[in-house]
Amino acid sequence: MHIVNNLRSIDLLNQKIFSVGSENQSRITIATQQMRAFQLAEGLLANGRVKPDSKIAIIGAGFAGLSMAAALSKQCGNIHLFEANEDLLPLQRGNTSRYVHPYLYDWPDDGSMEDETCFPMLNWQADFAGAVSERVLSEWRRYEPAINMHFGTKVIAVRDTSAVELDFSHGKTEHFELAIFCIGFGWEPSDAAGYCRSYWRDDDLHQMDPFAINRFRVVGNGDGGLVDALRICIRDFDHKRSFNRLISDSQFTRLGQQAKQLDAEASASPDAGAYLERAYAQIELPDRLLDGLGHLRRSPQPVVLQARSAHMWRLDTSLLNRILALALRRLNILEYVSGSFEPQAAPSNERVVLRTGPKSAVAQVEGLRECAINWGRADLLKCTSPAERSALLPNVSLARRPHEKTSAKIFVVCNQEHAHTARAVDKFCADARRRLKEWSIDPQITTFLIDPELGADDPNVARLQSGIESQSPGFLVIMSSDLAELAVGFAQADPTIVLVGAHHMIETVHDRVGHLSAKPPFAVSQVIDLAAMVENIELFFPGVSLCYLADGQHPVDEMYYQKLAELADTLACRNLVTFRLSRLDISDGPDWRSIRAKADLFTGRYGVHKHGLSNVFAKIPYISGYYADVQRGAIASIDTDDEKTAQLLVERIILPLVTGGRPLEDIFRISRPKITVNRPAAEAFGFSFGAKAQTRIDEFFG
Repeated sequence: MHIVNNLRSIDLLNQKIFSVGSENQSRITIATQQMRAFQLAEGLLANGRVKPDSKIAIIGAGFAGLSMAAALSKQCGNIHLFEANEDLLPLQRGNTSRYVHPYLYDWPDDGSMEDETCFPMLNWQADFAGAVSERVLSEWRRYEPAINMHFGTKVIAVRDTSAVELDFSHGKTEHFELAIFCIGFGWEPSDAAGYCRSYWRDDDLHQMDPFAINRFRVVGNGDGGLVDALRICIRDFDHKRSFNRLISDSQFTRLGQQAKQLDAEASASPDAGAYLERAYAQIELPDRLLDGLGHLRRSPQPVVLQARSAHMWRLDTSLLNRILALALRRLNILEYVSGSFEPQAAPSNERVVLRTGPKSAVAQVEGLRECAINWGRADLLKCTSPAERSALLPNVSLARRPHEKTSAKIFVVCNQEHAHTARAVDKFCADARRRLKEWSIDPQITTFLIDPELGADDPNVARLQSGIESQSPGFLVIMSSDLAELAVGFAQADPTIVLVGAHHMIETVHDRVGHLSAKPPFAVSQVIDLAAMVENIELFFPGVSLCYLADGQHPVDEMYYQKLAELADTLACRNLVTFRLSRLDISDGPDWRSIRAKADLFTGRYGVHKHGLSNVFAKIPYISGYYADVQRGAIASIDTDDEKTAQLLVERIILPLVTGGRPLEDIFRISRPKITVNRPAAEAFGFSFGAKAQTRIDEFFG
């Protein structure tokens, strides 16, 4: 395995204390911290350092600490997780202003546009830090029961004796076989003047304040300083939307490739900052970038960016942030000043933001620098794509290549009514064949289209049963929530069952199948990004009265509505949405004549599939959750993209099982929905689209 070979240069057999991703290490991001934790966990497991009864201390319940604890919990039942604060992920939890992306720092390399992690566990999708935290915590709950949790417990000293001795702030000392410090880079110190607050605390820098001064100074030219300068310089700056728009622009990507080459040249120069200063002066920036930023100028006075270094540019910052800052500097919106910041010299009419970096967390633990290996070196992270990074992680790098040609019998079941599911099935089959053949495995794949109204009475179900019985063992892949109950009927026929679809289906069927079969089912489940759904609705249908068709007989449907309503209300309070959302229970079938006047537009997850609602689109304007419904007359669909299903299922479940590796039990991912608009149908109901919506339609849907 690739990861084991890399780790053999590290002394894992004799070392007892490790520090994951702290000072003197490059690229401290959420994703790289998780990667370092998974790499170390794989090395410890592969070298036999972790046994079922090993007493292990993991210090820090941030992303690295949770990743380390989850990875080791599969083989160790005596893990102790210590957190000085009173909750998990204390830095990022609840944050709504800091956008995080797993591969932003890799731009413009191949794979940097991938917005989802590909980890063995605790995966997340690019979003604001609070949403990412919620996503990881929701998956963490399946590992938490196996971990001994200790909150409000700070480690103040460590000693490497015959065991690892940890001194705690409450006065006790405990002994462990291994201690892994996942305490990160540290906190920024607060000051009395209020110039410095933690990077992860919400602030109002991106907002206009008519009663505030318009002069700003940002101290620090790292990524924190650059990002805050962008938020102040650009009116209504949205990091998430700006990043997605820029990285999809081929002209901007070519500019990134040019800047990347300059980085390579600057790294060989005795003064990288000076080299970049001269080289950037020669870069030709696209007119549409300069024009666009010029129109979004927020303050008549330039924002001052100040740092001790003689030059503004640093090699350890994101190329994306640097290019945007360069454009602002060209437009005289951003000004760089070299020198130390003196608080007493700050003008009274100036707002100062300190981004000079945190205090060392390692230095605050007595003895840690002397005892610990500073683990997770940058050379293990220098890969060119997420796929190559994944090869360094446990469960993703496969156990072995078969010596003899083998076969994999796969039965794929999908709903015959869903055109978008059929496309996903076609892609899955093509990808599965290609990937399995690369491993000298002969894929024998058969697809069955089932009518969900007939269910087990569909003739194809009998043919599927016959195929499974004659070719057992095999894989039964059910790619539709509507057909989940079929898994229960086939549970005792000895196939390896994989459920693919919405998360509520996975939860409903998973336990039932597990009780009926010696083989627990695997799952690739999805949860839709509700914030993105609200964003799309507001963009295309602002100000409408929107009614959600909720089936009171489906608790999951009710829960889905509640979450959507809470999010819409929260954003409405911040003046970010203008549509109004209400609920309509359609358990007994709605009376269209009496309710049509209650709303301009209808949406829902079960409404179009209930008996007697087949002609709903002829009566009301409707937003569907299924792409196929646009072809049947829905004015729009807000749908998820299933492109990655095949890759995840093949690489993380089927290939490990066929080749003797260890598969993941579940793959859990959040999907950002995309909106598809049926303009003729929408216009027939009187809906028109503003300039922003029209641009989105023209850009993505033609």
